[in-house]
Amino acid sequence: MLKSIPREEFFNQLADKAKRANCFIYVTGQKITLQTSRLELPHPTLTHTGWGLNEQQVWLEFYCFGKGKTAQQAAENRERFQNLFAHKEEIERVFGESLIWDFEPTRIKQSIISRTPEAASPSNLPFWGKIQDDLVARAIRFEAALKPFLQ
Repeated sequence: MLKSIPREEFFNQLADKAKRANCFIYVTGQKITLQTSRLELPHPTLTHTGWGLNEQQVWLEFYCFGKGKTAQQAAENRERFQNLFAHKEEIERVFGESLIWDFEPTRIKQSIISRTPEAASPSNLPFWGKIQDDLVARAIRFEAALKPFLQ
């Protein structure tokens, strides 16, 4: 979805639903503007790791390269991803469906992703509520499936 007033409305509605559901991804006071492209939350105890949510997916990101990342931080995040991947079957069983395990050693970030069947866009405005509800439910299930294995 392009940066637009409808996109801003989508994210305001999504943040409100996340707040009402007591979903961990909701960040109190996060300002949503035309430039907002996702809701995100740094993991409270893992450096350079964070949760994200946009018009179609929920993810956990591991930053392994890039400005300000030390070799030790990169190694820690690669190890975190690999530890989760070692529990892939159990995580996906708890989550209730397959996840996208997106790892490429030379990229800045690695991700574990859950996608909704349809992305929100200005052309499917009547379905936004359903898409937002699905995203919030996925975020809650995603956290429950992954957190026991995060160190």
